[in-house]
Amino acid sequence: MPRVNGKLERGWVRHRLIADVAAMELNQNQLAAKYGCTQSSISEFITRHADEVASKKQALSDELHGLWVADRSARMAEYQQTLDDLEGFVSNSSMSDKEAREAVALKLRTLRQVADELGQVPQRSPGTTGGTVTISIDGVELGDLR
Repeated sequence: MPRVNGKLERGWVRHRLIADVAAMELNQNQLAAKYGCTQSSISEFITRHADEVASKKQALSDELHGLWVADRSARMAEYQQTLDDLEGFVSNSSMSDKEAREAVALKLRTLRQVADELGQVPQRSPGTTGGTVTISIDGVELGDLR
């Protein structure tokens, strides 16, 4: 049986973490950093409190039901309109180099947000850099392969 992280089970911490998990704004690594624990502690917490997280997600969904920003297709349409407006602005105006760079940066950020929203941006976790990796295959000698 995995050890329970007691700090996460304290009243207000538990309540806030359930709300954060339900809101789905942070991934498990980010939640672990926020709450000062490991990613596996967050994962185990989510498993233990799955019913409460689901209930909170439903409550958030009900609360946001009437808002257009809560509708993914409406958000996508707004991103599309933003990009169209930006394109029209850039093509119909004489911009300075600085303004043009800012407009391109805004376009790229908007496209990145769309890709992220559609799940097309892979989640990256900080990895280790440097070091040496050694691979050995039983019964195979490196010299025999040359």
